[in-house]
Amino acid sequence: MRKVLVAIHGFGDMRQENFRNLIEWSKGQDYELITFDLYDLSPHPIWTDWLKKAIEVLKDIDFMECQVTLLGFSMGGVIASYLADKFPIQKLILIAPSFKVYGVKQVLSYCNDFKFKEGGKPEVNDRDKVLLEYSIEFAKLINMLRPYQKKIKVPALVIQGMADDVVPPTIGKRTYHLINHPQKRLYLIPEGPHELLEDERCGRETFSMIKMYMDEVRV
Repeated sequence: MRKVLVAIHGFGDMRQENFRNLIEWSKGQDYELITFDLYDLSPHPIWTDWLKKAIEVLKDIDFMECQVTLLGFSMGGVIASYLADKFPIQKLILIAPSFKVYGVKQVLSYCNDFKFKEGGKPEVNDRDKVLLEYSIEFAKLINMLRPYQKKIKVPALVIQGMADDVVPPTIGKRTYHLINHPQKRLYLIPEGPHELLEDERCGRETFSMIKMYMDEVRV
C-alpha cells in the first residue's frame, strides 16, 4: 500500500512554510507528503473553516489504498487529534501539541506585531487587528477540540522539546498520558525549541524519529 504522511501546520502566518525542511527531507523518503494551508490570512477568520479545510484534504485520500500517518505541529496537533477520531489513519505524530492557552498575552505572543500599552491593553494597527482576530479563533479552536486528546485510539508518537517557550513541555507530557492506546510513545528532546522541524541542532533528530516511527510495522 502507498504510504502517505499528512502534515498540518501550526498557528501563525508561516502556515505550511513551517514544513520547509520537512518537505525537503521527505523528497528522499518512500512516502508521499501532503501539506496545505489551513487559511489564507484574509480578515474575519472562522476556526471551523480551518477544520473544514483539513477534513477536505483527508476526504480526498483513498484510505483503502493508502496507509496514512497524520502529523500535527502545535495547533496542527490539536486538529490532527480531532481528525484521528474521524478518519481511519494508521498512526499519529504530535509535535509540541498546543492543547492549552494560558491567557490573552500568550495567544498574542504568537504574533510578534502586538505591542502592549502600560496596563496590559494591546495597542493595535489595522494589520494587528486581523492578527488579533486570528488569535481569538485560535483560542476557540483549542478550547473546543481539547477533549479529543482523550479520544486518541491509534498508535501515537508525541515529540516535545524541553526548551519549548511556546508550548510548555508539561502540555506535551500530559497529552501523552491522556492518549488511550497502548502503542504510544513520548520522545523528549532536551534542548529542543518550539520550532523543532526548523531547528538546525534538533531538526535532524526529529526527522530521524519521524522516519523510524513511520517505518515501524504496526502490531
